[in-house]
Amino acid sequence: MNYLMKYRSMLVVGMTVGFVAIILFSVYVNMYQRYERYQNEVDRMQLRISRFIGLAESEADFVQENQKLDGYLSRFFYKADMDEITAENTFQRKMSELFQQMGVSVSGSQILPAVKSERYTKLKLDITLTVSMEELKFALEAIKEVSPIVVVEQIAIQPNRAGRGDVDQTLTVKMNLYTLRRLS
Repeated sequence: MNYLMKYRSMLVVGMTVGFVAIILFSVYVNMYQRYERYQNEVDRMQLRISRFIGLAESEADFVQENQKLDGYLSRFFYKADMDEITAENTFQRKMSELFQQMGVSVSGSQILPAVKSERYTKLKLDITLTVSMEELKFALEAIKEVSPIVVVEQIAIQPNRAGRGDVDQTLTVKMNLYTLRRLS
């Protein structure tokens, strides 16, 4: 016991230093674990940041490709920025002018109610022509060349009575046509 009394002050200092060392060691381990966790988060964020930088640098390419795609799609659809009524009127005018330029008599043209779906609107047109058989053939060929694409949904052909001096038989042709307009 005398021995403990003699080294008591050293024992208290040693235990205090040991206790402080254990606390410092646990703080060091805790800080190191946090450092590792945050470093992993930074590494993951660096990958995301690099992707975003790559996307930002490629924005001009995306815009250019989008314009090319819009040009390509305009061969198949009326653009989404054109409202439905304007697209229908443009479709009707374009088809009437096409047939009149070919010398075909357009006796009637009526816009039919549009049919809407999720991605596009189906613009419908009923048009009546007075043509010869050869003019009908050329008119149907000309429809293939129209942009945006026009589809003949239904066609009804009725022969007209020929007069005594008429060489060519004329036909009354009633066609239901449609084309598409993008919604977005």
